[in-house]
Amino acid sequence: MKRNAALALIVCFALALGLAGWVQAGPPAVPVSASSDMIYQVLDPRGIQAVVPLHALAPRLTTLVGKTILVDVGEADPVIMPALWAALTADHPEVTWLEQVSASFGPTAVESQYLGPNKKPLIDAVIRGNAW
Repeated sequence: MKRNAALALIVCFALALGLAGWVQAGPPAVPVSASSDMIYQVLDPRGIQAVVPLHALAPRLTTLVGKTILVDVGEADPVIMPALWAALTADHPEVTWLEQVSASFGPTAVESQYLGPNKKPLIDAVIRGNAW
């Protein structure tokens, strides 16, 4: 009787291992070449990779020359943001830098201060720092 139980246990264990290997084998990862954009892949709870689409939040500036950029410190780290401000102003003197310190999280009235007539922005970009 013990021999049959041990044999049944071994068979069940082998089937479980085989099934686990079969379930986890998802589609092969897409190779990333130097000429293509980065492809980020994640595993869902079943262990299957799915392609994650990336969407820009705002159009990127083609050049910084002659631009006006607002650095809104927000609730950012008191060490990182001053260092970032110093590096940005030193490395890019061709940019008009504006610094604003606000104590709120998310979109605020800070950016709306820089709207001209007809709600046309007076700034070209915003760098906002938030940290908890």
